[in-house]
Parts: sequence; structure tokens; C-alpha cells
Amino acid sequence: MSANVERIKIRHIRMDILTPSIRLARWSSNWSIVGSHMVCTRCMSGQAPEKALLPFPHAKRCELFGADYLFPWRTLSLIVSPSAPETDQR
Repeated sequence: MSANVERIKIRHIRMDILTPSIRLARWSSNWSIVGSHMVCTRCMSGQAPEKALLPFPHAKRCELFGADYLFPWRTLSLIVSPSAPETDQR
């Protein structure tokens, strides 16, 4: 198992033990919804909801550019609806 996959699994375990309000607060420290677009608060790149299954287009020098921050729409859906089924999309 790659280090990135392991780190994602560990992060999701930690997210499971936090309250929904803390999970949402942590998420919103990196992301914002502006109109209908997801926006990275670090590089200000955006993504429309219809592109949610594609990796987020961070600026190359963004500190969130990497495996843990590629699918913010999915992460948000897991926070607001924790019983949503898991998929292979990250």
C-alpha cells in the first residue's frame, strides 16, 4: 500500500472520531464554496460541482497540491452525510 493511500486512510479514521462540527470546521479551513464553485483557500483555484469526480485543479505551488486534497467535494459529502457509500474516487 502506498504511503499516500495509508495517510488518507489514517486521516479518515481520525475524521471518524471527530464531531461533525469539528470535521466541517477543519474542512472549511482549506475550502470555501463561492457561488456554486469549490475554492481552495490557499491557491484560490476553483472547481464546478459537475467536475467533482476529477482531481481538484490546485495551482502547482499550492501547499494543498497532493493526494490528500484532490477530491474536496467527496470529503464534504462524507462530512455532511457520513453514511454515504464509499467509492474508489478520492
